[in-house]
Amino acid sequence: MLLSPPTGWAQDPLRLDLAAVVARALEASPALGVARARRAEIEGSVTEVAADAWPQVDFVAGWSRSRDPSFLVSADFDDIVELFPGFEPEEQEAWTTGVELRQTLYSGGKVRAAVELAEIAVEVADERLAETRLDVAMTAAEAFYELAAAERSVAILDAERAARDAALEVVEARLEIGEATRLEQLRALAARDEVAPRLAEAEGRIEIARVRLRAALALEPDAPVALEAPIVGRDDGPTVDTLAVETLGVEDVVSSAPPLDVLRAEARRGRPALRDLALQIAAIERERTVEAAEGKPQVDFTGAYGRRGRTLDQLPDALYDEWRVGAGVTWSLFDGGRRRGLLAQIDARGEALRWRLEELEREIDADLATRRAAHQAARERLRASAVAATAAREAVRVADASYRQGVALQADLLDARERSTRAELAVDDALFDALRAGARLRRAVGLLPTEEWSQ
Repeated sequence: MLLSPPTGWAQDPLRLDLAAVVARALEASPALGVARARRAEIEGSVTEVAADAWPQVDFVAGWSRSRDPSFLVSADFDDIVELFPGFEPEEQEAWTTGVELRQTLYSGGKVRAAVELAEIAVEVADERLAETRLDVAMTAAEAFYELAAAERSVAILDAERAARDAALEVVEARLEIGEATRLEQLRALAARDEVAPRLAEAEGRIEIARVRLRAALALEPDAPVALEAPIVGRDDGPTVDTLAVETLGVEDVVSSAPPLDVLRAEARRGRPALRDLALQIAAIERERTVEAAEGKPQVDFTGAYGRRGRTLDQLPDALYDEWRVGAGVTWSLFDGGRRRGLLAQIDARGEALRWRLEELEREIDADLATRRAAHQAARERLRASAVAATAAREAVRVADASYRQGVALQADLLDARERSTRAELAVDDALFDALRAGARLRRAVGLLPTEEWSQ
């Protein structure tokens, strides 16, 4: 389902922050639509299986016309037929109507276990739906951060180009009064022009990131989008930039992760994959009960009431009533070991699932430790990058003032500006790396990118 107006409508850009991106992705995702439909299908199986515990009632009616020569060809009646030469069976017509009833009285626990098995299957579908939600939200968050990072890079390079334009104007003004050389002018021109290819590359990344974000949100390929401040957990947060990191501090921009034991405990509760496997183990027990019940007595009650007549006008007459009741027992005493073999297969699957659950717990523990370390490293890198950017910005200010006073070389100013630009881009890269690392750590715990973990 595409969440955009029909072609030809005037469209205002969608204003999206991280929460809006995640919410829209969860609403529009085809993968989630498939998972929900699958869950509804499995939920219907519960009603289907539970129906075996209820009486099955059918209305029956019929008409038949037949000719039966069995009397003529019976060896026991040869002599009688000879006494009636010319005897010939006639065509017979019959009309029937009535109600039939069947009810299982005892199944050895098979029906109850089958219903529980179907209910567990619905719970498994719920966990797989939850797993799909986490994947969809993570994909959308990654696309959001990718576009935000690309837009931030363009903003940094735009600001640098404007600064180098201003520096060129200073050089040209000094050249007119004889305080600068033609070489200094050429260097200033080259410094300004070398920003252009880097800016073009960054703008190309924006277009690619927008395409990915639109795809994650099931939008039309040309739907306009505009991002709001991407700081997690700050609805009124400023636009992310170097000054925001320096002013707010790393802790306010990218919160620290809880201790590893807290993350593990939350993952045990929150990871759908773990609950999925635990439910599959429970389902194996119900499946075993269903199969074992095949070796127990099965008791069924049957009954029917109706009327049968040779002509249709006889059916209203009670004289032609027909009824029957009965109960039957079936008990499989020997099946050549088939059931024993099936039970052994079920037990083996259950054992494999228990080993898989233990393996998955270990994998999650290792993944959490890795992602938490990556998150902490990204935060420290962001902190160090912000300090370096502050120093680089101050160096530009000093170099610019010194150059204007004629006590510093132009090369010193250009070098300071280049270092400052690289430092700004490094902060940008470190910031979004930290935000992505936080989202991935939340995914590993079983949380959406917009949810906070327990402290």
